[in-house]
Amino acid sequence: MLEQIIFWITGFVLIAAAVGVVAMKNPVNSVISLLVAMFALASFYVLMGAHVVALFQIIVYIGAIIVLFLFVVMLLNIKDIRQMLVRDLRTLILSAAAIIVIAGTVCLFWFALQIRVDAAGVYALQAPATLKALALDIFSRHLLALELTSVLLLVGAVGALLISRKLRG
Repeated sequence: MLEQIIFWITGFVLIAAAVGVVAMKNPVNSVISLLVAMFALASFYVLMGAHVVALFQIIVYIGAIIVLFLFVVMLLNIKDIRQMLVRDLRTLILSAAAIIVIAGTVCLFWFALQIRVDAAGVYALQAPATLKALALDIFSRHLLALELTSVLLLVGAVGALLISRKLRG
């Protein structure tokens, strides 16, 4: 019973924060709402017993991605999102084209997922169940991908530093 109450409260917080991300006029407040939504999502993972996924959600998304979003929003110094909106015909055409492309991509993934669901009974994927097994898997079989990701993050950090130095003078 207590778990269901926590589930519904967390669900309400997640939906309210997600609406806040879209509805806020100040971009900093929007990023803070996204932070709350990510915490609520991590708590859902804890409720499901996926503690490793919840830990990664907090470390990666909240600790890195949200902080990066906040850094970019503060670096751009946008006071109000309305000053970025330009209402002309070209913007409307590009927005409609983007929506059509996104909808088409979602449909393609949906159909591809349906095909995979039909073939899923053939074999089951073996995912690491514990943190130790996951670490052994990452640092042995996927070491190259891990190193390439770390180099990519380093290049992004150096690029952000160079952009902020150019903006200062």
